Amino acid sequence: MSLGYAEKLSYREDLGNVGMSELFDPSDILQSKIEELAKLIEESKHLVAFTGAGISTSCGIPDFRGPTGIWTLQREGKPLPKAEMPFHRAMPGLTHMALAELEKVGFLKFVISQDALPPKEINPAEKHCKMADLVICLGTSLQITPACNLPLKSVRAGGKLVIINLQATPKDKKAALVIHGQVDQVIAGVLKCLNLKIPPFVRVDRVRISLSFSSKKKRAMKWKLRISGVHGFKAPLPFLESVEVSFPDRPDLKIAVLKKQPFLLIRETLRSKSFIISVKLNFGEGCGCSSVELDFPMDSQDAMEDFDYGLENVIQSLRNRAVEFSTCGHVSPILRKRISESIGTFTDYAVVTSLVKHECIALKPVVLTSNGITGKRCIESLEDEAGDSPKRARES
Repeated sequence: MSLGYAEKLSYREDLGNVGMSELFDPSDILQSKIEELAKLIEESKHLVAFTGAGISTSCGIPDFRGPTGIWTLQREGKPLPKAEMPFHRAMPGLTHMALAELEKVGFLKFVISQDALPPKEINPAEKHCKMADLVICLGTSLQITPACNLPLKSVRAGGKLVIINLQATPKDKKAALVIHGQVDQVIAGVLKCLNLKIPPFVRVDRVRISLSFSSKKKRAMKWKLRISGVHGFKAPLPFLESVEVSFPDRPDLKIAVLKKQPFLLIRETLRSKSFIISVKLNFGEGCGCSSVELDFPMDSQDAMEDFDYGLENVIQSLRNRAVEFSTCGHVSPILRKRISESIGTFTDYAVVTSLVKHECIALKPVVLTSNGITGKRCIESLEDEAGDSPKRARES
């Protein structure tokens, strides 16, 4: 993965203690502590989570002070770890999704991420720590000031502090409970004790396909097909590697393979003939499926009607389908609008590009794909929830 953020942080001069030995509680003691933590959470009224880089190591993002952490390697004069995946494809891990579930059911009231804590966020973080009757520190050595002192405000107000980390921290003596174990393993055990399930992570990306006419002659028309981000023609699509444009019912038209962003195809065709344009989106590294294919009609009269199904509705529908069928590649139109009178239209689509289920802590997360099929996944609109056959997607 890209380590840009780590490279910038690696040049700090005051690193504190780095490369400390990792500590692991025996399995029976670990289980006892997990059950104790679950009881503390169940009894809490205002729970705050204080997270560090350690909750993201299972996502392929390195920590800082661990045996192979960024700052540890820097002090030893060693190179930074090699990339595991593109940074833009980094996804939430088990602990991230577990925290989301704890918030959803009402246990978790506030989350403090000290690795991204700007000065303006200190005040609300301090407020919630003072209100908290339980603060859980996860995957942090608690050495970065002033953030590392925030959990102690709960202790001073009568609250309890729990620390889950593989290394000793300067705040251990203030904690009611210190757990030396993998954060993912501990949190998975806690949710099991609470009879809660860790939700899967479903990544939904968006793409805009624009069709415009630059000239309409008597017999021919010149048109432009753009595939871009939803924020403009030059908005990047880091999850796309290339785009293939073909014409299923027009073998006389040459297939185009677009490899450079912004993806743009310019053609001139006879005005009297309508035909289908097929756009195959080839996904890049880190996506759970290889491609999806969208079909829509080339209409020289530009007679397609506008619509808007609602972004949140579409995304939720796609997430439900991805979880139900345990596959990626589901795609649905979000909205279509006219660019301007007689010039063309653009259509925004939402695509499920990744799906991760955390089924068993003893195993790696299950990254689900579209069954290895380079797919023609059916476009699923809110008007048609029936079926999920891998047929060619077509708009009418």
